[in-house]
Amino acid sequence: MRRSGLVAAAWMLLLGTAGTSSADGHEVYPITEFPVILPEGSPYGLGPGPDGNIWFTEIAGNRIGKITPHGKVTEYVIPTAQSKPGAIAAGPDGNLWFTELDGNKVGRITTDGQITEYESPTENSQPRVITEGPDGNMWFTEALAGKIARIDPDTGSITEFALEASSYPYGITVGSDGNLWFAKNGTNEIGRITPDGVATAFPVPTPDSGPALVALGSDGNIWFTEHTGQKIGRITPSGTITEFPLPTPGSPYGIAPSSDGELWFTEYHANQVAEISTDGEIEEFPLESPGSLPYCMTSGSDGNIWFTQVVGNNVSKVQIMPAVYRPQLTIHRASGSGTTSSAQVGEAGVTVTALVRAGRDPSFRIRLENTGSTVDSFTLSSAFRQSAFPSRFRAGGDDVTGAVRAGTYRVVNLPPGGTTSLLLTVKTPRRAAQGTAYGYPIRTQSKIDQDQDDWVRARVKITG
Repeated sequence: MRRSGLVAAAWMLLLGTAGTSSADGHEVYPITEFPVILPEGSPYGLGPGPDGNIWFTEIAGNRIGKITPHGKVTEYVIPTAQSKPGAIAAGPDGNLWFTELDGNKVGRITTDGQITEYESPTENSQPRVITEGPDGNMWFTEALAGKIARIDPDTGSITEFALEASSYPYGITVGSDGNLWFAKNGTNEIGRITPDGVATAFPVPTPDSGPALVALGSDGNIWFTEHTGQKIGRITPSGTITEFPLPTPGSPYGIAPSSDGELWFTEYHANQVAEISTDGEIEEFPLESPGSLPYCMTSGSDGNIWFTQVVGNNVSKVQIMPAVYRPQLTIHRASGSGTTSSAQVGEAGVTVTALVRAGRDPSFRIRLENTGSTVDSFTLSSAFRQSAFPSRFRAGGDDVTGAVRAGTYRVVNLPPGGTTSLLLTVKTPRRAAQGTAYGYPIRTQSKIDQDQDDWVRARVKITG
């Protein structure tokens, strides 16, 4: 595993921004390269799976691979020899679907590695890019046949829709209008096809621009790469195209939306990746491995950008931190016989005091919410004085794994907006002196961004 020299300096998340700024004011993102198992496997297409991993194809290795968010790689051999697997995408059936450029097939692989293949009705059609459609089918381009096709995940039945023979359809994705949008590399157009198969084409202003891959942006428009035109294009649902020239002519290819609302793309001849805002501002980042040929790109379920390096033989990650990130602890009114509460209740960063008679056992309900935009894990910890009244935590959710050590709990894989709770119970002795008070601070820390934490404090005071 290698980290790019781009991020040799330490960095930290600033609220309201993604990444950090370098001395010259530019954003800095950590890039990590993970080598695949098979030497010269040439990872090619990739996409997020329903299991939280990134799945990818190895066009030279004839394998399908998966990589965990932390870089562990597993590979599966495709039954058809020398099939040259291309693109891969998750389907509505909980499986991954991929294309075979030379095998002339569409494949399905389960998350435990079982592969089934389906032959294209057209000989030598070259299935290229595949995506889940709005109708529950998988849609894919057939570049050499000049067709758009769909396959029923339940039956494996394939239906084809003919375009111009020279159109060479390439990238395809679903638009905000519920139609499929695709690049027509051979005729220099962006195409749109309804789920019923009615196609429309929109010419790209730059001649011979080589439209390649497409992605839906956070602005509701379709964004596409022009790998010979050296531009990034944007097309609205009504068909209006705007182009943005690259600072460096690097042959843009893969493109994907990121969790912070921007888009990222690869430049395979320039050996770099780049970020483009929905206003068209571009910033480029060189890669560590020389001549690695960065190719396809996707957005992972972990909120980061992933891409393949065909010659570098890596599947790599750009760390995209959520734009605003914060775990939030809240503490609720203390309960228990003879217990009353004072101070502010229900907000982070406050103290809740339970006023009790000696011998009572007040309880505090502590709630944790993930207010970030991606799945995260948290550590809940306490640092009580040894002289304080005895206390104990009880987990309120199945996702709390229990004590890591005394007074420390770990909450795993809490989704955005997800909540869990713990119950803190304090046992007061019967002979505790009136006015005695002890505080019980509780802090949470994010695993993704350890600079982000939150705290609340429970306090017990004896009234008599």
